[in-house]
Amino acid sequence: MIFLTEYDEKKHLRHTFEEGKEEGREDKLLEQIRKKRAKGRSVETIAEELEEDVETIRCLLERCQDR
Repeated sequence: MIFLTEYDEKKHLRHTFEEGKEEGREDKLLEQIRKKRAKGRSVETIAEELEEDVETIRCLLERCQDR
């Protein structure tokens, strides 16, 4: 149960903004990964080119296939 006096609108909006920013970053990263995979690049090469961990790229590719 939350009381109205405990609600911090600025904190809530900041949190929502940060979530949206992160989602946008992830969408952009997925777009770049898809383009590079279409060109036949390996997961390892993509990770190096995008300066991301190989596991991050694999995870995003798996999520991308689920969509």
